[in-house]
Amino acid sequence: MPKNFADKRNEKGWIRAGAYALSYAIWVVSFKLVILTLMTYFLMSSNFRFQDISDTFANNEVMVGGAGALLFTMLLIWLNPITSTAPDEVFTPQRFEKRFSPGFWHGAVLALGVTVAFLLSGLYRYYGVYVQMDDGLVVFGAITLRIFTLIALAFCEEFIFRYKILNALRKDLPDLHASLITALLYCGIKALQFDLGIMQLLTLFLIALTLAFRMLRDEDFMRGAGLWAGLIVVFQAFFSLSIFGSEFQGILLVKYQVISESESSTYRFLTGGAGGPLSSFALQLLFLFDVTYGVLKNKKILLKYPIWRLKN
Repeated sequence: MPKNFADKRNEKGWIRAGAYALSYAIWVVSFKLVILTLMTYFLMSSNFRFQDISDTFANNEVMVGGAGALLFTMLLIWLNPITSTAPDEVFTPQRFEKRFSPGFWHGAVLALGVTVAFLLSGLYRYYGVYVQMDDGLVVFGAITLRIFTLIALAFCEEFIFRYKILNALRKDLPDLHASLITALLYCGIKALQFDLGIMQLLTLFLIALTLAFRMLRDEDFMRGAGLWAGLIVVFQAFFSLSIFGSEFQGILLVKYQVISESESSTYRFLTGGAGGPLSSFALQLLFLFDVTYGVLKNKKILLKYPIWRLKN
């Protein structure tokens, strides 16, 4: 006897979600190895040491991640209908204006508020404007490229995780369970991409849930992608703060203020220290509140088994 209709739909949901996650994980590792190999080949001929190459790659891992996410998303479109990814699923001007842009400004204001709060408390220190007139064109070019890759990383990974993978899992599971699994997959792949500590992974898990709830509310990943892009663009490209273990000199130079040894561990825990705001307990509290509010407000919907989706 063949499997019933519901079983087929369940199997397809799990297979599709797993295929996307596994494919992207393999892509992330392979793309990093290719870029690292090319960097080693060209820089070794310029008498760079292995440590210099390692440092250069580490400081540009975010850009590598953004380029990789963009190419993977383009590949999904090119392989349509095998991947069932139409171009208007990824981007339309109307959705970008209506959802991504407000989300971006929301994330930018949140990042600005967190940074200013740490500056006023004395936990961060402002060192001035990094851009100088004599090399302004080169620096602005580097900053513009960094902003583009940060936006590409946020936008494309939101499409992959919160649209493709999450929607596939929703065919089989309640929305809350699908969101939790997607967040775990997201953190797992982030651990493959970057050298992250437990605090950053916990922050990313909470952010992933926040973004998932926005996706469920709108049935669109754009608003969450905008929020995430605005957050990381302001943190790194504007304030020069470390994200994902990657350093970059942005427009303004803001750094963690080294405190006396007796107080440093507490302040590092609160602000993230040299690891940047994504390691910050204060930021985790903000997103924990947002996640808790979202669960309490929509718990009946989030926990409802999606039987209706099996009929579509």
